[in-house]
Amino acid sequence: MIEEQAVIIKIDENNILVEKSSPSVCTGCQQKSACTTQAISQLLEKKSLRIANTQAFKLGDTVMIAVDESVLLSASMSMYLLPLIGLFIGAFSADSLIEDTTAYKDFWVICNAFISFTLCLIGIKQWSATRYANSISIKAYCPN
Repeated sequence: MIEEQAVIIKIDENNILVEKSSPSVCTGCQQKSACTTQAISQLLEKKSLRIANTQAFKLGDTVMIAVDESVLLSASMSMYLLPLIGLFIGAFSADSLIEDTTAYKDFWVICNAFISFTLCLIGIKQWSATRYANSISIKAYCPN
């Protein structure tokens, strides 16, 4: 599990909004390239994160949030690999379907490649919103 300390900045009826609480000790560390904690630190840097509200939290409470490494790897693979595959499938399908005598064939192949790339990105955004919505959990709770 990759863990990071965060502070609750907003509470809704079903969700809480957390923000990274303090500067990471990773800035002075020599092992940044080999450390998995650096990944979650960069994810939360100057960003708010919405998490399901499972306990009775108060504004300003400190929590330890956790993300499983396999979820992070799966999300990275889907975000980088699937659009690239969509790009190539779009280009190859247009190349095989459009006749060689068609005017501006290369232009239509490139347009189809970018359209399929964009559709992959939109699909991944919709899919990941439901798949990874509950992948971040609160591991520890430190009331103030």
